[in-house]
Amino acid sequence: MKRTVYVIGHKNPDTDSVVSALGYARLKRELGMAEATAARAGMINPQTEYVLSRFKVEVPAFLPDLVPKAEYYLGDDPVTVPAGTPLWDALALMEEHGRSALPIVDGEGRYRATLHYSAFARNILKKINPRRKAVIPTSVGRMAATIKAQVVTSFDPETEFKARILVAALETESFKRHLDGEARENCIVIVGDRADVQRYVLESKARVLIVTNGAVLDRSLKEIAERNRVSVLLSPYDTSSTALLVIYSTPVETMGDEGLKPVRLDSPLRNLRGPLAESPSRSVPVTDEEGRVAGMFTEGDLLRDPKVELILVDHNELGQAVEGAENYRILEVIDHHRIGSFATKAPITFINRVVGSTSTIVAGMYREHRIPLPKP
Repeated sequence: MKRTVYVIGHKNPDTDSVVSALGYARLKRELGMAEATAARAGMINPQTEYVLSRFKVEVPAFLPDLVPKAEYYLGDDPVTVPAGTPLWDALALMEEHGRSALPIVDGEGRYRATLHYSAFARNILKKINPRRKAVIPTSVGRMAATIKAQVVTSFDPETEFKARILVAALETESFKRHLDGEARENCIVIVGDRADVQRYVLESKARVLIVTNGAVLDRSLKEIAERNRVSVLLSPYDTSSTALLVIYSTPVETMGDEGLKPVRLDSPLRNLRGPLAESPSRSVPVTDEEGRVAGMFTEGDLLRDPKVELILVDHNELGQAVEGAENYRILEVIDHHRIGSFATKAPITFINRVVGSTSTIVAGMYREHRIPLPKP
């Protein structure tokens, strides 16, 4: 939500309350306050409806209340990450934007999970547990992007599979026996410039061969790779770094916290303190009515000035104002009634004149600023 200045009349609005709000909001926009928006604090009566219809003026937006809500305090535009993004890129995005949590979204921007460091630590340990064989969901395309590989051959690069990572650190014959005990169609073999091992991996029809330290694959081996449909990637990194990056090529959605439920944009602020306290990152995702992520609400947002400000027309008492008005800065009051009990935290423009309607005051202000009134 962008900063909005609501120009609004009293509850149970009459024609003067609605018309003066419309007129003054337009005047403020003409004077440079682009965020000025006319609003009403109740249903319009038949007379007002007739007047607006007669002059083809749109009925202002209805604000049932201004109880503080998440959307009024939410920070800037959201930083999200698509579910299929490699984990390495997602973590880099968190660091780049200084975020402790990142919403994971689908192709339509709808919320799926949240990546935060607690969830990352919990889930990555499941992937690299040395007591059991690590299986990493990934794809050839994600691996190539994550390790910045030179692609020699690539087959079904976008197809995700459960990869078993093998590092050819054993003596050749020992490694052959090790490879023979694996399901070749899911094997990723990481090796340096060992041509004998490279050849055996290609002839064994492993899924992916990654050659490290920038080593070049022999042309004859490339022919075997093409014949046996083995994807071959050349990594610029050493073997240990390459193995680590392959693990981090897994899609970020596998590391997200699906238990962290989002709150709605219209969630009252008072209902957010509990979820914030329970969240490991002290933040909660915020979604719109269609489930699309609007941002991450943090504890710091509770201290933020709201994005809503008010200009009151045709009344000057909070008892007559829209519910919740006391929570926002009141910039101006334009009125023709008696002055009631009213206090603000900062100086404001207060115009109160002995005339028959607030609309009369607004019309006079158009003349004062030499701004022509629009013709019906």
